[in-house]
Amino acid sequence: MGIHINIYGLTDYRNKEVLELFIAAFTDRSSVEDRGDEELMILHDTIDREKTDDEYTWLKAETLTKAIETGLADPATCFTLYFSSNQPEIEQVMISFSLDGKLILGLSIEEFADEYETISNAPLAMKLAARLQETFHCRKTYFEIESPPAHTESEFHSAWLRNRDPSR
Repeated sequence: MGIHINIYGLTDYRNKEVLELFIAAFTDRSSVEDRGDEELMILHDTIDREKTDDEYTWLKAETLTKAIETGLADPATCFTLYFSSNQPEIEQVMISFSLDGKLILGLSIEEFADEYETISNAPLAMKLAARLQETFHCRKTYFEIESPPAHTESEFHSAWLRNRDPSR
């Protein structure tokens, strides 16, 4: 498995319409609906504190529909869903519900450089970041190599500040 670039977009539109549009754009709903034995690792409010295993609850996902309902039911529910893409240039699709009621949409693409300092697939990452902004109401986007999604808007903003210059 190679290096991947994760592209993230932050939106205030934590709603079913944006989620369904995102899912339809980047994955085959019928192939990812059944979540099998997957469990949601729900993070409890740990803003400004170190995270420990006690601050997570595990909940059986069962279906994508149920997982989405869980994420929409409480704006302080925080977890991330990962699934395959229906587009060959995209390796993985991510939906992350933040602790502060936001939604973080993510796409992961392969990076062809052999080192972490260079991003050779930046043009595709920038194109996908622009699509997240234009289509899914993401007011901020960034990309970086091998990074998990943020848990809060503040964490997202910090990552955005570190990574907003694609010429690095």
